[in-house]
Amino acid sequence: MGADGEEASRIVVPMAVEGTSEQLAFVEESKLQKRKENADWAVRNRERRAVKRQRIRDEHKVTVRRPEDFVAAFRNKERDFLRMRTRLKVRKQPPAEALSSKLVFAIRIPGSVDLHPHIRKVLRKLRLTTVLTGVFLRATELTLKRLLVVEPFVTYG
Repeated sequence: MGADGEEASRIVVPMAVEGTSEQLAFVEESKLQKRKENADWAVRNRERRAVKRQRIRDEHKVTVRRPEDFVAAFRNKERDFLRMRTRLKVRKQPPAEALSSKLVFAIRIPGSVDLHPHIRKVLRKLRLTTVLTGVFLRATELTLKRLLVVEPFVTYG
């Protein structure tokens, strides 16, 4: 058998159903594989979409907050505010002229998210609105006082 004989042995022609004279439709193996891959892909895609839909539903669920949560958040904010005021009274900041450098680098550190509006305002003035952001500031009396106000949420030097 030559090249034609080998080619003939590779192609398998489906036989007719017994009792009928017509042949079954011939489908190439690559097309069958592609059909199977497409079907598998469709199943995976359907599952992926279902998981995504469920995740979105879970994220947008409205959680019921108890009154105790509101009270605790309010007390935390007020405690931060009182600590800030006592920090300003107790600790006296050295004059800005006493510092060897005219620049201060300040970084906002991770901490509580529920801040008193006054503290949030000071952080905004220092341009430290998001966690792990850093800024260079001039070492003036006002800047050092602001840094002292927000000391638990900022590290500087």
